[in-house]
Amino acid sequence: QNEVITPGVSPEADLKRLIRKDPANKDNYQKLGDLLRKEGRLEESLEQYTKSFEVGGDVVVREQAEEVRLEMLRKNLGFAIEAKQKDASDTQAAEHVEALKKELLAQEIEIFSRWSERRPQDLKLKLELGHRLFRDTKFQLAAQLFQQAAGDVRIEGVALLMLAKSFLQLKQNSLALRQLEKAVEKFNIAEHKDNYTECNYLLGRLYESAKDLDKAESHYTDVLTADFGYRDAHARLTKIQEERGGDKAMHDLGDL
Repeated sequence: QNEVITPGVSPEADLKRLIRKDPANKDNYQKLGDLLRKEGRLEESLEQYTKSFEVGGDVVVREQAEEVRLEMLRKNLGFAIEAKQKDASDTQAAEHVEALKKELLAQEIEIFSRWSERRPQDLKLKLELGHRLFRDTKFQLAAQLFQQAAGDVRIEGVALLMLAKSFLQLKQNSLALRQLEKAVEKFNIAEHKDNYTECNYLLGRLYESAKDLDKAESHYTDVLTADFGYRDAHARLTKIQEERGGDKAMHDLGDL
């Protein structure tokens, strides 16, 4: 008995029929992978992308498979975090979360490195890889990537801030200071509050350490303008002002 076919009713069934008719056509496996991925059926999607790569050898499809693999890891990590939150005393759940975080980070570094080799002009990808290497305490490698990523004006500020943080980890404070002075010009409170605040705080710390209290006071003031409760900025500013005889202008205002 012949199968009754109604094309268009089920895109998944249509693609599966096309694959049966022409198993050497890599595009149909890829299209089916795309469809399944949109539906959140990641394991099945990965299977189709893998098959498409085996048939056609297209590196774009391989990257899609790698993206799905990372999505699956992130999804599993999300489930593990939820399980941990339900029982904070469950040490096994906490260990499982940490293990998945390490696995995801290792996979991201491996996959992003491969992508970056294939797409050396993709500076945003270099920034993302730099973030992962920084988290993996590979500060020197991260710094090299952040230097390159700063060539893209759209991400220049973040790249310079991360470059400075890498230099701080490498105990290169003068290099860090130079990058932070450039980075802070790229941020404003309205659009980049977190980066603006962190940048000014780090500048305050560096200038305070160098005994340049005028600049330290200025940057801590900028921090408090953005976020009054940010770390110990208020305490540090107060200490500087007390050491310099207090804020005379405020004393002159009486009991406002």
